[in-house]
This record gives sequence, structure tokens and C-alpha cells, in this order.
Amino acid sequence: FNSVGDAANLFFIKHDGRLGSPAVSKAHGAFSGNGTPSFWGSNSYNISSLTDVGTGDYKVNFTNNMANTNYDAYCQANDQLTGHIAGRATTYVQVVIRNNSLNVVDTSLICVNVFSETVGV
Repeated sequence: FNSVGDAANLFFIKHDGRLGSPAVSKAHGAFSGNGTPSFWGSNSYNISSLTDVGTGDYKVNFTNNMANTNYDAYCQANDQLTGHIAGRATTYVQVVIRNNSLNVVDTSLICVNVFSETVGV
């Protein structure tokens, strides 16, 4: 922890997932979309669960909601597939994975990263 002040008046800075800097990830994780979607290890942050909407289509549900839907979200997939953001809500971000023929497909590795709400939108 960081503190300022004397022993009687300490100021603590805690990381709770709602930092104000746009450079800090508000939510991130990597998961497999094959079969029942599941996270890779324990490397996710501020993601409570995954919802399998359909083939190659997933809702990544947040533990702590975003303040609004004006956040930056990115998705990436393996095997020369394209991941894109299909929907945003304060409670989740929806991602869809497509192959080079633009068919929606499941894949073994999908990464999602959400950053601070966009300023001025």
C-alpha cells in the first residue's frame, strides 16, 4: 500500500478496478470458446462469467459494472481469426469471432480487454 500522513491519519490507496486512468484495464481475460466457454487459468480481471450466445458469439460479463457504455473494448483471437466487439452494456461486452470467409466460428483462445470510459463521448 501507499500512505500519506502520520500513523493516526494514514491515507490508503486501494486498487478496486475503478481507477480513473484510461491506461488502466477495467476488465481483461483470455478464454477458450470451444465447447463450454471457460477462462484460461486465473488470469482474468473484473470478469465474473461468460455467456455462450451461439457459435463464436460470447458475452463477457463484468464483476463490477462499467459507469456507461462509452468504454474502449478490444478482442483478439488465435488462428488468423478476427475478433470484434458486437455489443456493449454496462454489465457485459459481447464479442464475435469470424474466420477469413467471415463465418462465425468457435476457437481455443479469445482475449478481451476493456479500458476506461472514453472521454468526451
